[in-house]
Amino acid sequence: MNTAEKGARLERSIIELLEKDGWSVMRGTASKGTVLDFKTDLLASKWTNTNKKQLWLCLIQAKVRKR
Repeated sequence: MNTAEKGARLERSIIELLEKDGWSVMRGTASKGTVLDFKTDLLASKWTNTNKKQLWLCLIQAKVRKR
């Protein structure tokens, strides 16, 4: 398995964990593009309280080591 495949697997596992906790997640594939003009691998968002309408945003860089 090459580094790109390992990175994609890591990103998918992070997405799964975040979605189980109620986050919505967008993935910028292959770390070569952008998500909403940000150079990031994942953009996660979550409403914290519907009465206050607070929105949390999280930009995530997921990296693996070459071995």
